Amino acid sequence: IQSKLKLERMLFFIKLLNVTKMKSIWIIVFLLLIIGSCYKDVFDKDGFYGNCKAKVNGIQWNGNCLVIKAVPACSPDSCISLSFWNFDKNDNLISKIGIQQVQLKKGKFLLNNFEPWFKNTDYHFLYSEYEIANERFKNAYQIYGPDSSNFLEITDLDLSTGNINGKFQARVVRNEGPGVDEIEIEKGVFNGKIKWD
Repeated sequence: IQSKLKLERMLFFIKLLNVTKMKSIWIIVFLLLIIGSCYKDVFDKDGFYGNCKAKVNGIQWNGNCLVIKAVPACSPDSCISLSFWNFDKNDNLISKIGIQQVQLKKGKFLLNNFEPWFKNTDYHFLYSEYEIANERFKNAYQIYGPDSSNFLEITDLDLSTGNINGKFQARVVRNEGPGVDEIEIEKGVFNGKIKWD
């Protein structure tokens, strides 16, 4: 009887140990799944990370955010280029907003005209439209020059993680070609991550 009791106790502890191990394994797997689902710190296949929203002539505009080093315009790692790409539901490129030579610091900065190229100025702004059928360039819009209503504001910048957030607005005019002569871009906000490589 005593040996049977010992055997039953041993079996009970083995079962308890197995159940405890299984529970531990399931808890670890569950925690890894939760952590993995919260960790979205990766760039997509095209290098986009984050998004941008704005009102373009009063209509909601949404885009993907691409933030890269501005090479060779700036000394190594001293400035970046912001690029926001707007696609239709079939992934055709419709329009882009570009801000070049953005210094790596927080603050509010006046936007400059994209051309002429020989001018060594920061914060060049350009709005481009594309033909949906073949994603060919259609129209370019740029600002006349520095004006307090044309600005970029970097509200958050963490160089260790590359995270960057900000807001912008600009009134731009078409350089040439058919289409609306003037476009008002308001309430622009973005969040992204600098792609250092």
